[in-house]
Amino acid sequence: MLQPDTSNARISDTPAPAECRQALGRLIESAEFQTAPRLTSFIRFVVDAALSGRADTVKAYTVAVDALGRAADFDPARDSIVRVEAGRLRTALTRYYEGAGSDDPLLIALPRGSYVPQFQWRHGPPPALRSP
Repeated sequence: MLQPDTSNARISDTPAPAECRQALGRLIESAEFQTAPRLTSFIRFVVDAALSGRADTVKAYTVAVDALGRAADFDPARDSIVRVEAGRLRTALTRYYEGAGSDDPLLIALPRGSYVPQFQWRHGPPPALRSP
């Protein structure tokens, strides 16, 4: 799996929300995601929640109901749709960043064990953002 280079990253080098939204836009406009509406809905939902300060609300239930269209009586213990789609999303992200998104400076990752995305510079922040 593609791993970003964070050796020079500092807290001040955290991508801005606008940069993260631009990265999301590039991602969902790609052929990889144009043909996968559920994955697009999933990534759009979790990125929006994270950037809006609602990362703590990103759980299997909210993803299922708010992003994947499941009914309000959804039970994550009985229906594995969120885990299955999260696995598919991780695979799609890897394919995108190894293919069409290979030049994207900002990576959106969905770490195993969580549905909250992480935003990381591929090779550290752009030169204009680096501290002297």
